[in-house]
Amino acid sequence: LDLQKFESCLASDSGKAKILADIELGNGLGVQGTPTIYVNGRLMKNWLNPVMMDLVIDEEIKRAKK
Repeated sequence: LDLQKFESCLASDSGKAKILADIELGNGLGVQGTPTIYVNGRLMKNWLNPVMMDLVIDEEIKRAKK
């Protein structure tokens, strides 16, 4: 880690602006915490369940092929 570069980034207004823009985007999408996972725009509420994740991914692959 380049500590000087890291501290400079933390202190910069452009870095803060990027973070605030990401927070605003997340709020607009309904993100309530991290990690938040979307699959083709579908919010994965049960992403810790690998079976559910597989089902949603399979559904999205089938939709993409149509």
